[in-house]
Amino acid sequence: MMILRDYKKEDGAVIAGWIRSEEDLFKWSADRFNKYPLTGEDIYEKFLD
Repeated sequence: MMILRDYKKEDGAVIAGWIRSEEDLFKWSADRFNKYPLTGEDIYEKFLD
């Protein structure tokens, strides 16, 4: 069973840690982020949009 919870700012750093290459970034983000390496703050700022 999976339980979903609300996004927290610190989740961005965890997610960014999953991205190990520019190819991974493109596959994961569908080209929505235009910089590598991706940081937790980058993800958080996109979440606020």
